[in-house]
This record gives sequence, C-alpha cells and structure tokens, in this order.
Amino acid sequence: MFLKLLSLSFIGLFVFTPVSAQNWTQLKTKKCEIDHPKEWNVKIEPGMGIHFAMYFNDNTSEFSNNINFMIQEDLKDLSFDSYVALSLQQIDKYFKNSKVLKSEYSGDGKTKYFDIEYTGEYNEKKLHWLQRMWFHKGKAYVLTFTATQKSYSSDID
Repeated sequence: MFLKLLSLSFIGLFVFTPVSAQNWTQLKTKKCEIDHPKEWNVKIEPGMGIHFAMYFNDNTSEFSNNINFMIQEDLKDLSFDSYVALSLQQIDKYFKNSKVLKSEYSGDGKTKYFDIEYTGEYNEKKLHWLQRMWFHKGKAYVLTFTATQKSYSSDID
C-alpha cells in the first residue's frame, strides 16, 4: 500500500507515482528528490553510508518498516556484476535463516538494474527486504524497502 503511492526520482528514474499530493511533502537533497507522506519520519544520513531513511511506524519498542537509500562511492574498479555477487554473498553472511525469493536483472536500455527480494532474521526480528541496485558514474545506488515478514505483503500491495 505505502509503496504504490511513493514517488521517487534518482537520475531520472521514476519508481512509483503518487495518487494525490495532499498530505505529502518532498525531501530534496543534492543527490535525490522523493515525495512521501508527511507522517513518515525522515532521517538524513543516519549512518552506515545511508543517504536517507524513512520510517512508516517509528515505534521504538517494535521494528519500524522503512525505506532507505544508500550511495556507495569510488567503485570504479568494480563491475556491476561483481557488486551484485558480493551483495548476494552478504545476505547469507549477515542474516540468519536467509532465503532469496527472487533475483533478476532488468533495465531500460540506458541503466542496468538488479532487483532482489529476500527474507531473514536480524536482531531476532523476522524481516523481508526488497532492493533495487544500479551503478551510475562509478557509484552504486541501493534502494531498500524493509518490513517485518508479517506486514510486508500489506505494505507492498
């Protein structure tokens, strides 16, 4: 549900289109622009290379479903396929009981993307991820949606 309404543009990439601009606001940085519901909690550069994170239900006692955008710079010596392979290896390394549900390359003729959906456990929470990654001018861009396994389907539909 949340993701169908999200409008996101990076380097001319439009992922989702908003239904109505009412109760929406826009985050504009030097690196991206994103429209999002006003009630989402936005954190700019919260750490670990993440450019921004948006939390749907920012509840400190529970996991907060979120969208985050990471930019990794200075990857000129690494091919996109090598980056994807390393990313897939890290899933098993960092997430207990992980399982890749779907992984595929796509593209629009100009940019090659890799989309991956997986589940696993992190800090004793059963989570579900959906990621899109791409390279542009020696940088890796990674857009990630993370939710609990219980709420994933309702949030993504």
